[in-house]
Amino acid sequence: MNSTTTAPLPVIACIDGTKKSDRVVAWAAHQARVQQTELVVVQVRPFTLQTSPSRAGRGADITAVADYAAAATRRHPSIPVTARLVRGRVSEELINLSRHAAQLVIGSDRTRDHDTEGRLASLGEVLAVSALCPVVVVASSMTGAQSPPRVVVGWAPNAPASDYALREAAAQAYARSAQLMVIILNDFQPVPRNTRTVPAVVTTPLHVLVEELQHLYPGLAIRTRRGKGRVAEGLATAAIGAELLVVGCHHSANPWSLRTGPTAVTLMRTSPCPLMLVGTRSRRTRPVAASALRR
Repeated sequence: MNSTTTAPLPVIACIDGTKKSDRVVAWAAHQARVQQTELVVVQVRPFTLQTSPSRAGRGADITAVADYAAAATRRHPSIPVTARLVRGRVSEELINLSRHAAQLVIGSDRTRDHDTEGRLASLGEVLAVSALCPVVVVASSMTGAQSPPRVVVGWAPNAPASDYALREAAAQAYARSAQLMVIILNDFQPVPRNTRTVPAVVTTPLHVLVEELQHLYPGLAIRTRRGKGRVAEGLATAAIGAELLVVGCHHSANPWSLRTGPTAVTLMRTSPCPLMLVGTRSRRTRPVAASALRR
């Protein structure tokens, strides 16, 4: 008998052993519990040209990753947790892992110096444009979520990534029993400068998307309002006290491309809550069924 049911993809927490890794694992573990799926804690160690990792060094690395996984299990004992140590280029290995992930969760430390934070932001940009699943950026300094719970999403007409982001945000809001706040972006630029000319795309009208999502997720409260002022600033303000901010971003099959768009780049540094970046390369092509989120 044929069946279309597939096992849920895991949430992958990407750690580097620094202080922000604690926040990444804690949020990713909560996300895995919400989605009733597995959590995989991953650390990527780059190869060095001078020496190969010693057995003792590799053992210490594995132990460190296992400690993070154990902490996640103590926090949420109902979810399966796996620890993995991977060798290779960080961005390339994480992009490969995104092929079999529900989300990649990475950290950003906004208290560190500009040069270091610039490198972290570059990793976030590479993953945002190249990963095959949504990427969540969790900063070490973020405001806590307030009641009632909210998920905020930015939506713009004629921008396919916005439609993907809206569908993903609806799934996340429904899983959290949260309200979905849709911020309509008036001055959004769907195609960044210095990129290839692409044919104009006419996406589904917002009211049609809202009706579709309310049918798919019964009881989901959806509010819409027009954004004011600069896009990034308006979204950051709307997301104060929210559980999650979801935005669409420009995706590319080229792993060296950084055509994320100015809004996503700014929000990686300024979002007051975890930021989920969703693009047209994301594997999900239709909303998650409600039965897969509330069981």
